[in-house]
Amino acid sequence: MFRSILAPTDGSEHAAHAVDAAIDLALKYQAQLVILHVEIHHGSAQEIRHILREGDIPADMQREIEMLQSVTAPIPVGGIRGKRTLSHKLESYVADFIIRRARKKAEDAGLTDVTSHIASGSPSKRISELAEQENIELLVMGTRGLGGLESVLQGSVSQAVRHHCHCACLTLP
Repeated sequence: MFRSILAPTDGSEHAAHAVDAAIDLALKYQAQLVILHVEIHHGSAQEIRHILREGDIPADMQREIEMLQSVTAPIPVGGIRGKRTLSHKLESYVADFIIRRARKKAEDAGLTDVTSHIASGSPSKRISELAEQENIELLVMGTRGLGGLESVLQGSVSQAVRHHCHCACLTLP
């Protein structure tokens, strides 16, 4: 029924559940699984530690995370307390970690046709663009992610994707 499935992930628990569902569907339909992460440009030390909870965090990355809590860290993003702009080094490390974790899940489940992408920019735009470029037939994503207050103010990524994407969309709580 579906030959290609896109699973965007921001590293949140909701996204992890959606990735699990996408893996199950890819196995059932013998479909290609495409995993996408759109880089996180800001966050709190707590969010980053939560994303990296399953891995050993190298000392240099620990220092980068600690900088998020320091007084000398960049100005809070949008006035949101605790959220700071991530360094490029930490941003790249987190993106690689999220993709590696999702790929490992897929490959451990027995999938062999797995591709992954890391993008930058607006998550809803990048997801919709990749879905079109890759001729995705089913998009599986969580209804919630790391967006928090920003998604309340701007609308959720999943809502925007459902509005712009031209493939079947399965959103999971």
